[in-house]
Amino acid sequence: MKTSIRLSLVTLFLLNGISSTSAQDFLPVFQDTLVSTKQEIRLNGRADLFSTSLRNDFSKRIFLGGIIDDAMKSSVMDRHKPINRFSFDAQSEFEYRSSSKSFFKSKEWSWLVRGGVYAIGSGVYSTDLMGLTLNGNQTYLGDTLQMAGTGFNYYSFQKIGFGFHNRKTKSSFALNLVNLSSAFNGNVYDGALRNSAHGDTLFLAVDGQFNRFENARFSSGIGFAIDFDFRIPFNWGENKTAYIQFQAKNLGFTFLTQPMQRYETDSNWVYNGFSVDQLTQENGPFGSDFSVLDSLGISPKNRRGILALPGFLQIGKIIDAQSNARFQAFYGVRVYPSLFFIPQAYAGVHSKLAENWVGGLSASYGGTGNFRGGLYAGFTKQNWQISVGTEDLFGLISNSGFGYSAQTRVKFSF
Repeated sequence: MKTSIRLSLVTLFLLNGISSTSAQDFLPVFQDTLVSTKQEIRLNGRADLFSTSLRNDFSKRIFLGGIIDDAMKSSVMDRHKPINRFSFDAQSEFEYRSSSKSFFKSKEWSWLVRGGVYAIGSGVYSTDLMGLTLNGNQTYLGDTLQMAGTGFNYYSFQKIGFGFHNRKTKSSFALNLVNLSSAFNGNVYDGALRNSAHGDTLFLAVDGQFNRFENARFSSGIGFAIDFDFRIPFNWGENKTAYIQFQAKNLGFTFLTQPMQRYETDSNWVYNGFSVDQLTQENGPFGSDFSVLDSLGISPKNRRGILALPGFLQIGKIIDAQSNARFQAFYGVRVYPSLFFIPQAYAGVHSKLAENWVGGLSASYGGTGNFRGGLYAGFTKQNWQISVGTEDLFGLISNSGFGYSAQTRVKFSF
C-alpha cells in the first residue's frame, strides 16, 4: 500500500516540522612510508543506513514498497525506546595526488585535488511519534503524545578542493569550495499533542523550529570546508612503531544564496477538525503548499546567513603496511558533531591472508545505533589496490538487522 507508506514518511517528517522541525575512511587506513609514486588516483564510495529501532524488514517496506500490517506495526513499536535515532549517508569522492611536483618548492610536500558528492541526514524521535506515524491519531483518543527532543537534519552538497600532502608521512590538508543543493532541519525542544476523547479536536503545545528551502535549486548556498589527515608515529611494543591518525572532513559552512523558510513557535493551539490524512498531501512540509502550519497561525520568516556542514572527525590507530606481523589491531572513535550522532567507538583486526590479499573484521558501537560487526577484503595487483567491505554484516544479509552498510575504495598509482 504505497499510500500507507507515504503516510508514514510524511507524517514523521511533518511533526518534526510542526515543532520546528566523506568519503570517510571507514575501511582501515594503511600507512606506508616506503611507497613513493609519481601520481595517484583514489576513488571512495559509501552507502549506509543505521538505526537504533528500525529493523530492515520495516525499512524495506518504507523504501521499496509493501504492506505494513498490524503485526509488523506491533513489532516495530515493541522495539522502540524512549529515545530513537537513525541516520543515512550516501557519498562518493575522488582524489588525485601528485608526488612528482613540489608544493611551493618543498622537498617534502606535493599537491592534490579532490572532490565529492554527499547526501547525509540524521534524526532523533520519541516512541509516541512513531506510534502516531504508524497508527494515526485514532489510536490515541483521549491520550497525550510526547514529542520533546525530536529533531531531524539533512544536507545534500558537492565540493571541489585543492591542497597538499606529505610524500613520506602521507599527512594532507585541503581547502574545498562547497555547493549546497538542499538542506532542511528542525527541532522540538518541548512539545506534546493531546487528542480529545472523540478525535475531533487536537490540543498542541510546541516549542521548536523548522527550516527549509521553498524551491529546490542546484545551488542554494556557496561555502568552504577543510579536510585534514595528520599521521603521527608512536612506540608500539618493543622496537615497533605504530601510527595514530587525526582525520577531519567537511568542516565548514555555506553562505545561503536563497533564503530558508523558518517556522518557529512557542505556543499552544486548539485545532478542530484536524486529521492525520490532511498532512499527507501537498500541504505537507515538502509540498508546494505548506498550509497546515498556516492554519495553525505559524507563518514562515525568511532566514539568511550561514549553515554549518555535517563535518566528520575521527581519531584512531591505523594499519602499518610495512609490518611483518600476520595480525594487526586498529581502533578509534568517530563523530559527526552537527548531526544527531553520539560518539562511535570502533576496533578491529587486520590480517595478511595470502599474497596480494588482506582482510579483516571490525566491531563498533554508538553513532545512531547500537552494536555492529563488519568485515572487509582487499586486493593489490601491480599499480591497483581495491578494497570492499561492510560495517554491518548482519544487516547486509538479514532482515532482522538495523541497517545497511557497503563501501569501496580503489587506488591506482602510476
